[in-house]
Formats: sequence, C-alpha cells, structure tokens
Amino acid sequence: MRIHPSVVIGVGSTGGYVVASLERILYEVMGDAELPLFKLVVIDTDSGPKEDEPPPGGRRSIRFEAHESNTGQAIKNLRHALGGDFEWCPEDLVLDGEGAGNRRAGGRMLLFNRFPEVWRTIQDSVHDACIAAAQGQTRQLFERKFEERRHAAEPDLINPSVPVVYVVGTLAGGTCSGMCVDLGYAIANAAPGAKRIATFFLPARTEAPTYLENTWATLKDLEYFCDNPSSFRSVWKSAAGAKQRYQADNVLPYDVVYLLSTTDETGALKMRYAPNSQAPLVHMSALQLACALLGMEHDISTKHVDAYEQIRCKQKNRFFYNYNVRAVMYPKYDLSEAAACRIVERAICGAWLSEEGYQTAAGARTLNPDDIRGQGRKLWNTRFESIWEGMVHAVDLNAWVDRILRGDSAESELFFQFTDPAPNTIYSQVYQTLVSRRTELQKMIREGLGKAYSDNQNLRYGELYIEGLRAEMQHTERFWDLLGTPSRTDSSAWSGVSRTLVHAALSTRSTSARALGARRDLLFDELRKALTRLQMYLMKQVVAELQVWMEGELATWMRSLRETIQAVQGLAASRASTLASQLDERVGPLLKISRSKTETLREEMEKLAQEPVRPLLTLLSTVSGEFQGEFAVKTRRDPADDRKIFLKLKGDLQPRLLQKLEEYGRIDVAAEIKSQGRAPQVADHYREAQAMSVTTSIGLVKSPARVPSFLMASDTRTGEDLKEELRTPLGRSPEMVAKPLPLLDHMAVFYQEGACSVEPDAEYHSFPEVLSDAPVYREHYEIRMKDRPDILDPLRSMKGGSAAAAGGNQ
Repeated sequence: MRIHPSVVIGVGSTGGYVVASLERILYEVMGDAELPLFKLVVIDTDSGPKEDEPPPGGRRSIRFEAHESNTGQAIKNLRHALGGDFEWCPEDLVLDGEGAGNRRAGGRMLLFNRFPEVWRTIQDSVHDACIAAAQGQTRQLFERKFEERRHAAEPDLINPSVPVVYVVGTLAGGTCSGMCVDLGYAIANAAPGAKRIATFFLPARTEAPTYLENTWATLKDLEYFCDNPSSFRSVWKSAAGAKQRYQADNVLPYDVVYLLSTTDETGALKMRYAPNSQAPLVHMSALQLACALLGMEHDISTKHVDAYEQIRCKQKNRFFYNYNVRAVMYPKYDLSEAAACRIVERAICGAWLSEEGYQTAAGARTLNPDDIRGQGRKLWNTRFESIWEGMVHAVDLNAWVDRILRGDSAESELFFQFTDPAPNTIYSQVYQTLVSRRTELQKMIREGLGKAYSDNQNLRYGELYIEGLRAEMQHTERFWDLLGTPSRTDSSAWSGVSRTLVHAALSTRSTSARALGARRDLLFDELRKALTRLQMYLMKQVVAELQVWMEGELATWMRSLRETIQAVQGLAASRASTLASQLDERVGPLLKISRSKTETLREEMEKLAQEPVRPLLTLLSTVSGEFQGEFAVKTRRDPADDRKIFLKLKGDLQPRLLQKLEEYGRIDVAAEIKSQGRAPQVADHYREAQAMSVTTSIGLVKSPARVPSFLMASDTRTGEDLKEELRTPLGRSPEMVAKPLPLLDHMAVFYQEGACSVEPDAEYHSFPEVLSDAPVYREHYEIRMKDRPDILDPLRSMKGGSAAAAGGNQ
C-alpha cells in the first residue's frame, strides 16, 4: 500500500455532504492529528445553512462559496472580460434562489465567475499536500499511527510525487453537472501531474425531469470528450481579469469516472440518498474515499494499469466505472459519540437539573435548602459592608466636627448638607455613589451566583442561594424601617428625620461638663449616626432597584439558563437515542459488530457512558462580575445557541471516550465475526458489494483478474481468515483479493468495481448507454434540448455546434 498526497473536492451540496461524512471517518481513524497531505475542499453555490455537526477536531475542509447573489451583474462582468468567448452563456439566464437553479449553464457560469479563486485553490491545495507528504513529520505521524496498531510502516509508505485529486457530487442539480467538465480540465491545468478521479451520483428514474436531463447531458459530455480527448477548449478568466485560454491536448476530463446510484444491478433500492452526511449512498462514497486516501488508491490504480496494459481495452471502457462498498466494523465513532451524548444528557445536564443533589470537587452532596440559603445570606452580610462603606469615602466628617466646634457652622447649614442635592453637599457626595453601589452589588451577586454554579454544578443550588441572598436583603430593609428610615420617595419625612439628627448632633457642643476631647468624639458619633441614616435613606433606592433587577433581568436569565440546559439535554437525549438505534441498523454500507459476544453495542455504549469523563470546558463561572463559559447564555434564548452548546460539549467529551475505546484493546474483526456467529450476515454484505450500485442492461465485469476486487482488512492474514470464515455461508471462498489496510484496523471492507466489457474483442459498449435508466434520461434530455439547448448543453459548440465556440478560435 501507498499513501498519496490527495485533494478531495466536494461540488455542490451533495459533494459537501460527502466531505462532511469523510471528515468524521478520518477523525475516527486518525483522531485530531494534523493531516496536511489531505486537503478537503467544498465548492458550493448554495449559501443556505447546511447541517453543522463537525467531528470533535473541527472541520478539516475549506468551504469555497461560489454563490452569487447578483447573477445579472456577474454575467455582465464576464461578458465584459471574455467578450465573444462567453457567448455560450444565455443572455436571459436567471438563477432563482440559491445555487445554480438546476441549470447546467448556471453551474458553469458560477464556476467561471469564481474561476481564478477556484483555480488557485486547486493549485495551492495540490502543492501544499505534496509538500506536506514529503516532510519527515508527516511520515512520523503515520508511523506512530501504525505503531499504535502494532504494524510496521513500509519504508516507502508515502509517495509525495503522485498527487490525486478526487471530485465528488451529483449530476442531478445544476452545480456539479454544470461545473464538472471544466473542473476536470482546470485540475489538469492547475496541477498537471495529479491523477483526477471523479465520483458522480445518478438520480433515480422517478426523480424530477430536470434532474434526469441534467444527468444525461453531463454523461454525454463526459463520453464525448473521452472519445475526443483534444476537443475541449475554453477561455476562463485569470486572476488579473485577462483571458486564460485552455486547449485539451489528448487529455480526458478525468482519468477515471465512477457512476453511483441508489439501486444495485437488479434494480433493488439499496443505498438511499438524502441531503445529509449520514445518508447511506453519501456514507458509502465517503467510506470509499477514506479507504482510498489511507492506502487503497495504490491498489486500485495498480489494478487499473494492469488492466490497461494486459487487456488493452477501449479507452471509454477504462474511463467509466462503477463501484460498491460494504464494511464490517466496530463503530468506534458512533459508540464514542453516543456515549458523549449520554454523558451530556445525564451526567452534565441531568446533574445541573437535579432537584435532589449537586456535585462538588469532593463528590456528590444532597441539596439542603436551609444550608444553601445560608450561603446566600452570608454573601450579603460579608460583601455588603465594603460596598456600603464605599458610599462615604468622599465625606470628611472630621472637618465638619472642627467647624462645628469652632462655631463656624449653624444648624441650618448642617441641615442643608444632609438634605439638599446641591454640589458638594454631604447629601450629594453620598448620592453620587448610588450608581456605582448598584453596579457593585450586581457584580457581587453575579460573582456569588457564578461561584455557586461553578462549585456545585446545579441550578437548584443557585436558585436557593439567591433565595437566601434576597431574604437577607429584605431583612436589611426591615431593620432600616424599624429605625424609622423613610421611604426613598418621601423627602418630607427625611427632612424631619434629618432635622432631628442634626439638632441632636449640634446639642453636644454645648455640653460644658465634658472635656473638649469627649465633646469631639460625641459630636463625631452623632454626625456619623446622621450620615448612616442618610446612607440608609438613599440606599433604599438602590436596594429597591436591585430587587427589580433580580426579579426581572436576573430571574429571566436564570430561567433562560434552565431552559437552555433542558434544551441541550433534549438534544443530547435525542441524538443518543438515534445513535443507539443506528447501532442496531442493518441499512447502509456498514454491518456493525460489538467487541465481544457477551455485550451488545448498546450495552457497550452505556458502559462507555459510565466512564468518569467530564468536560474540560468551563461551563459557568464569572470573570470581573460577568458570566463566562458554555452556559453563559443570553437572556433571550436562541435555539441555534442550544445546538452550539450541545455540539461543543459533545465535541469536548468524544475524543477522550474514543481514546478509552482504544485503551480497551484492538478488535480482531475476523475472530469476532466467527465468535459471534455473524458470518451469514457478513456473507450478505459481501453479496451486496458484488451486486454493484447501478442497474445496467448488461452484466458488468467484476472478476478480480480484470478490475479491482478487494477485501481490505488490517492485514492480509485477517483478510484471508475472513474469506475462510465466509466459505460456508457462501458455499465457496470469496473471489476478492485480500489486501492490507492497517489504518482501518477496526473494520473489514469489501470493495468491488465493475466495468463495461474489458475484453479486447468483445462487443463495444458505452457505459452511459448500458444504464437501465438511459432511455428515460435520454427522453427528457431530447425534449429539453428542443426547448433550451443553451441552458442544458453549455458545451455544445465544442462538439460540432455553432462557430461561436465557448473557447473561441484558437
């Protein structure tokens, strides 16, 4: 086996789904290791939201937005830049909504619109992948991965001199069907040494007529340029805006094109398609790409070259192929993801939502409402004093004592100081601190609540904590009331209280029986009493506003927090249930087996969910009085945020759970199939792989002597053991050739290609023509061509059409 520097280009939404599925498979195999020799690119004309559930390591792919909101202006700009060389584009081309509008001419126009960037992305991606493949650290990375699997890496494991570019998408819509021919030649132009391999999905005959006509038009284009390898010519726009001419010189659109459908050779629906990365047909294509990237492409290309040289079949029969893939696997990714969801659902959200207990660093504790409320009361009593003292830092009572003792201050002046908000009065000096006191109190409460949440991981704990704090606030207010402190809105009452306090203070200066020092202390104490009552009077406003804030904004935030955690728990529970069900499914390209016959996959998942793996992320705390962490929610909830939190938590847990599975030990797939009595089911998967993934009017050649037909396992011995195990249920040994694929040691892969006749003297066949749905495709194509050939066949001028060639006269 050899690993090549590779670029995978997903074209359109379907191509994007394949790349997303491939990312998850690569993470399952390689973890979050850097893989710079693999570049993943998505070219999409639809800017609408797609599924957003990347693997824990994050997206490896580059998303290239080819969407154009103003297609009219884009066409005008291209006409200006390319002149007559852009006449292939209909003047009345309109693309409604997102994407290419299911129009091939629209897809080609959108490629031309962003061609310089696409071309540069291809060139840079291939170049960077080759550079990375030649670096020692890349080889060391793969050596470590081989060692972890108890395999020795071959000395020439990585071949940096032969890059491969894969293109994948569906021919049904306008994006891939309109772009794919130019894109194949653009790759040849930007990266001349790269091998180009395409995988295209075919729609079912029951799909919309537009899908069928697009498919047939594209297949016939690919076939034409295969038969006429020097006919393609085009003029693209360069980065500088100049014309960039290209003329094919005996170059095919691709080296190999694989055609896939949802049905097998008997017409049975086997690999359903849906617009998501988990759809069976999408996942099968992603699995094939993963195998190819991780070593299988070398075996495939060797067999292809062997066929070319030994059989010397016709070129067209070496261009179109079909493949089918089935795998028996221990589903590490699904198990670790499902267990992560269970932990999010139960150990994290369940703990936060518990009404019975809470978690501390020292372990689980039972909720004791009185004790927890006491913690809230303690916060108020210990922190309120310093905030209270901050109200009077600007007031110099000693200076007033001196003035009074000297007789420089009358009672009316002192009364004015305690009742009038004029600048520099005692009243104003205290009053101007109210905003900062309110801010400090809010900060104090948030910090206390954040610490309560951080230390105890429980919502009810926080609610009880706030209850205790509010109770102590109310106790403080009652104490002020008992002292006769007026309401903040009753200035007349405060004037009366203030007059009494001022009079009492000034009366101390005439107490001649006392020494001067005693009178001074007494006077200071009386003024201090007056100042304290002023603080109470003014602070009543702050406390009232604080109550409103706590009952309003803070309470709303706490409800939002509860609702968010409930929503995250619901998402986790739903995803865990879905994954648990999928562990038992037998639909799609995978047959999933457990680690041993004593435990089901569901039991393994639940066991893994009991591992003491908890988030490394900060869930909720405060920094400078502001809530921080994944649960620092908005007051107004956004369901999209709930999903982001769920994905972040799941992504944080899954890598360590995946590592736990690795620590449990490797899986001998062949031995477990035998031990668990799964050979009959595995035989069915082998038969399905043999049944191809298109329906044709002739039988496709599938002999291992003619086309790639492999049983890929961790090593050749495991593959041979599995072949022997299948001898009984099949009545014969599988004809597939056992090949090693050590990096996929948790699975065995049945890989089967099919081709039209590859015998040198056999009757000539065209792959598109032998598709059973070809008559239906052709019928819709011919109808549409009578109406709008310019929309459906933007390359027609290169195939003997009008003199207004898309590439102009060379």
